[in-house]
Amino acid sequence: QASRAFETAGYAERRSAALGNLSLVYRDLGLYRHARRLQEETIDLNRGTGARVGLAYGLEHLLDVEMRLGALDAARLHLDEFAALVPALGDPLMDAGLPQQRGNLALAEGHPAAAVRHIRSGLRTIRVAGSPSVEIRAFTRIAEACLANRDPAAALTASTRATTLHRELAYAQLDNFPSQEAWLRHAQALRANGKERESREALERAHGILLEGISHLGYEGLRRHYPTKVAATRDL
Repeated sequence: QASRAFETAGYAERRSAALGNLSLVYRDLGLYRHARRLQEETIDLNRGTGARVGLAYGLEHLLDVEMRLGALDAARLHLDEFAALVPALGDPLMDAGLPQQRGNLALAEGHPAAAVRHIRSGLRTIRVAGSPSVEIRAFTRIAEACLANRDPAAALTASTRATTLHRELAYAQLDNFPSQEAWLRHAQALRANGKERESREALERAHGILLEGISHLGYEGLRRHYPTKVAATRDL
């Protein structure tokens, strides 16, 4: 509705924000191709209006979707463009997002040690940005990369930090990140360290958060298929 209203008003920059937010919803549901189409539309609108901040956000979200689709060549190109924009924006969230996306791409390419280095390099910036959601996502990705790199102790340290932060937020649903993934990676790290009972408890927590997160979906088909479409939820 917001997108249609802004289109009627001829307000292209705000329409791009509405479409971008809609794209994130489709992404979080695992409907990646539709999310990519919408994000490409937002990028075209931001290019046309010269909105550099909106363009940066659009590029970051687009390359994230492309990585989930396995379109790594396209993701590299958009990461390069994103990296060229960020330094001039003065946006702490963008400064924090760049090393995370570099780490995500390294992990997708099969380089978990490099992923850990990239993401850790941005932790100080994340704290300056003051976004617990982004910090939880960063530590969760570090845990995932450490597990892939066969470093279970480091994975457990990172996943413990992520889940402690999430507990302090009263297990809230997070912006732009599925909360259950933090607990899934924690369960995997606990199991890798021989802590079976604690791992099972974390897994139960992850499952409960997953069910709560989709309880508001009115369409039964989405509730039924969501667990198969997002990789972390499929793992769970």
